[in-house]
Amino acid sequence: MIVVALFFEHTPDWRDVGPGDVLRMYEGSRICGHGRVAWVKPATWPMSEDEQDCLATWLIPT
Repeated sequence: MIVVALFFEHTPDWRDVGPGDVLRMYEGSRICGHGRVAWVKPATWPMSEDEQDCLATWLIPT
């Protein structure tokens, strides 16, 4: 899964997220899963085609 902070300026805590951190996934107020951060890379917005292609390769089953 790839997570992009859409409103980064309103959620400054995203700056503190790093590899190995565990993120909680919510459905409403209920925790429905956990994810461990594998890597963090600043993204440009709007995303370049090269960046889109790179991220899209993660969606291809191996």
